[in-house]
Amino acid sequence: MIPIDKIGNILFLSDLRVDNNRIFVCMKSTYNDMPLTEVELYPVDSGANCAICGDDGTFLYRFSTEWLKKISVADKT
Repeated sequence: MIPIDKIGNILFLSDLRVDNNRIFVCMKSTYNDMPLTEVELYPVDSGANCAICGDDGTFLYRFSTEWLKKISVADKT
């Protein structure tokens, strides 16, 4: 779970996978009512952060790559 704003909305990420050097996760946000959806993560800030983009390329969410380490560990337990 990644906090995404100051009013308590959370981004849930799971099922990290790498396919042909592209990173995918399943995500669900409490900001809007959307189903769990697989999305591609894009490296930004010289690889220090990841971004989830909309269909038009705008950043929807941006977060530290450190959060991916937590997903990897959680998926293995």
